[in-house]
Amino acid sequence: MLCGLSLALSVTLTLALRAPVAAGENVTLMAQEALAANVLELAGQVFVWAKSAAFVPFTAIPLMVSGAAGPLVAVLLLAIGVPDAHNAGRKAAGAGAAQQAVITPALVLLTIFFTLLSLSSAGIGNFGVVALMSGYAATYSTANLALTAYLGASAVGVLAGGFLADHTRRHGQVAAACFAANAAIVLMIALINLPHLLLTATMTLAGFLGGVIAPSRDMMVRNAAPPGAAGRAFGIVSTGFNVGGIISPLLFGWIMDQNQPHLVFGASAVFMVGTVLLVLATERTGHGNKSSLR
Repeated sequence: MLCGLSLALSVTLTLALRAPVAAGENVTLMAQEALAANVLELAGQVFVWAKSAAFVPFTAIPLMVSGAAGPLVAVLLLAIGVPDAHNAGRKAAGAGAAQQAVITPALVLLTIFFTLLSLSSAGIGNFGVVALMSGYAATYSTANLALTAYLGASAVGVLAGGFLADHTRRHGQVAAACFAANAAIVLMIALINLPHLLLTATMTLAGFLGGVIAPSRDMMVRNAAPPGAAGRAFGIVSTGFNVGGIISPLLFGWIMDQNQPHLVFGASAVFMVGTVLLVLATERTGHGNKSSLR
C-alpha cells in the first residue's frame, strides 16, 4: 500500500523541487489512480497529495485557484440570489401591456447587419495573417503583430464606445460614421502596400474603430426591440453572427485559393459599406415604427 492505494494501481511520483533536497526536507508526492479504478466506490481519477507549502510548484497555484473560482461564484449566486431581469422589465413596461410581435422589420435588418458585421471582421481576424504574409511581403512576426494590434485596439475601442454610448442617443449615426471610416481604412490597406510600421498603425486604428461600434450596435438592438422583448430580440439578431461564421471561412478561404490576398481586405471593406447602409435603413425603419405606435 502506498498513501492508502494498493500497489496494483498506477502511481505517478512528482518531485516539485527547486533546490537540492537535504535529509529531512519535505517534497511533493502525487499518487494518481487510473481511470478504470475505484476508490470508495467512486470511479475516475484520484489525486493524493502530500506536500510542503514551500515546495508547491508555481504553475499549480493559479490552476488550483482558478478551479475553485467557479464553485465559489456559484455558491455566492445561490446565497445572495440573482435579480430577476424579466420581472424588472415587465414592471417597467407595465403588467397590462399587450404582447407584441418580436420579429419586426428593424430586427430583420439588424440580423442582416450582424451577418455583415461578422463577415467584415472574420476576414481580417481569421485570414489577416496569411493575407499579409502572401500579399504584402510581411514576415510571420510582423503579420501577427499587426493582427494583435488590431484585436487589442478593438478591446480598447469597446471601452471608449461604452463611454460614447452613454453620452449620445444617436447610436445609429455613431455606428455608421465609425464603419464608414473603418471601410476607408481597410480599403486603403487593400489597395496600397504600406510599410510594415504604418501597416501596424493602420490596423490598430481599424481595430479601435471596430470596437467603438459594439456598444452603439447593442443599443440599436435595445431601441429596436419591442417592450419587454429585449432578450428575444438579442437572440434573434445574434443569429447573424452564426450565419456570418458559416459563410466567412468558405468565402475568404476561396479568395485565398484564388491567390488574391488583397481581396481579403477589399471584401471586408465592401461588407463594412453594406453595414453603413443597413444602419441608416434600420434607423429610418425604427423611427417609422415609433411614429406609427404614437
